[in-house]
Amino acid sequence: MLQKDLIGLYYKTEESLFMLVVGYLIILLPLSLFGSMARKEVENMLATVIDLLSKGTNLERLLYGLWITIKLSLISAILSVIFWNTFWAFFMVIKKSCNKDNLSNIPPNN
Repeated sequence: MLQKDLIGLYYKTEESLFMLVVGYLIILLPLSLFGSMARKEVENMLATVIDLLSKGTNLERLLYGLWITIKLSLISAILSVIFWNTFWAFFMVIKKSCNKDNLSNIPPNN
């Protein structure tokens, strides 16, 4: 779209397309170089992490910690459902016992 505007405005096709290509190179070349350097760093970090996990019992300890976390979250979810149902039933009983008929039987305070 930019190239059509420049070409239509000045009728200088070669110069307009050359400026467009140079502009794209100025923008994309540093991004490409940064991406390739970042990719190398990420590969090095990943190799270090894999090497660290493969030594000793690190992986076993991590998986055991993950298993404990899963068990605790399941217990927490089950207890929250049980307590929610208990409190909900308790409040429903209170709500039913406090309707207008029962309130009219309460003697006034003198």
